[in-house]
Amino acid sequence: MEKNQSGLTMLELVVTVAVIAIISAISTPYYIRYRTGAQLREGIFTLKADLGRARSIAVRGRSDVLVQLSSGSYTIGTMNPVELPSGVRINLTATNIDNDNLTFSSKGLPKNSINDTGTIVLENSSGESRNININRLGRITIQ
Repeated sequence: MEKNQSGLTMLELVVTVAVIAIISAISTPYYIRYRTGAQLREGIFTLKADLGRARSIAVRGRSDVLVQLSSGSYTIGTMNPVELPSGVRINLTATNIDNDNLTFSSKGLPKNSINDTGTIVLENSSGESRNININRLGRITIQ
């Protein structure tokens, strides 16, 4: 009689676990870098969209709209503060907005910033940074 043997030997199991451990050790730093970069991208695109919304509200309402910046969040007008993604912060020392407040006039133009232009710098925990530039005409771009 022939025995039908199926299953894994101890050696096969050890080799499989070792291969999985090696792949995990190699891929973890890449995943962490990807995740922090994705959080920075999420924060920068959300802030850009919200600044555009603040500008639109100012034009539609024919009144000034204030955007207050803090390290981990920002507030538009009287709305609740918007928290940035985990690990992302606004670098207030590199941002050239007076008193960390940006105001859009009823014409959609920035006020209270140096030369009526502004740069808001966002950083992640890995030290990567991205800039949001606001020109004299209120155009908002990511750099």
